[in-house]
Amino acid sequence: MKNKKLFEIPKKFNIPEAPYLKKDRNEIYKDMNYKIDKNIGEILQQLYEYESDKYLIGIHRTASTPKEIFKSGIIYDEYPNIHDHVQIFQNFPFMLREIMYAENYKISNGVFIIKVPKSSIKGEKNVDVEPLYYRGKDGKVYLRPEFICAYIPVYKRELLGVELNKYPHNIYDENTEFLLDTNLTEKRNVYGFINIFIISIILILITIFMILK
Repeated sequence: MKNKKLFEIPKKFNIPEAPYLKKDRNEIYKDMNYKIDKNIGEILQQLYEYESDKYLIGIHRTASTPKEIFKSGIIYDEYPNIHDHVQIFQNFPFMLREIMYAENYKISNGVFIIKVPKSSIKGEKNVDVEPLYYRGKDGKVYLRPEFICAYIPVYKRELLGVELNKYPHNIYDENTEFLLDTNLTEKRNVYGFINIFIISIILILITIFMILK
């Protein structure tokens, strides 16, 4: 880090996502200020803020090299829940710290920056849900590569750079199967059950009313 300009985190990010986290997040803000390269910090800030009203940002720790992941996406052996493999953030300094300590997780030596539509996870009403995954020709499930926007290599808690995903994502055809996140499908199943239950109760009440009448 000698002779490098270091990144000053804007004070607007020293805001905890919940009141009870104020002390911890304040310490994280202080701890991460002037800890990473200025250019890297500024790029990460741009990625964090880009259409934040529509997208959530997270990291996926990895030991993989970025080229194939950028082209095809992150592969999974099972139908995934986004929260099982991507750590979602609502606090920028906390995200920086988690990137810096990426090597603490198994054999990771970097992270992918992931940005996914909020509706794809939360299932907001009256909003088209964009599937997060697709099934590859090998039969396995992949996180769609267009949601993987960058790769950050880390060595001994130093962020070494930012490699942006600039590959064209022309990997789909008319036969491609797209898949929703299990987090969302589970919610829909619950809502569907509740709706069926409510309808059943209404029908029973109507029947009872007709009999008594």
